[in-house]
Amino acid sequence: MSGLTRRQHYVPRVYLGRWAPDKTNLLVTDKESGDSKQMSIRDSMVQSWYYENPNDERNNELERAFHEYEGPF
Repeated sequence: MSGLTRRQHYVPRVYLGRWAPDKTNLLVTDKESGDSKQMSIRDSMVQSWYYENPNDERNNELERAFHEYEGPF
C-alpha cells in the first residue's frame, strides 16, 4: 500500500489557501463553543481515507483524479 495518500482533504488545499491571509494558516472557529484557533491548511478539513470505499481495496482513484484537476492551480 505504499504511495497511497491517507490524509485526504474534503475541501481542496488550493481553495483553502485563498482564505488564508498568509497562504499557510486559517482561523478556524468551532460553531458550538465559539472558540477560534489558528490551524495550518495542511491540518484543516482533512480525514484519513475520506474518498476510499471501506468495502474495497484502497487505490486512491478519486484522490488521483482530483490531483490531476487541482494540480495546475
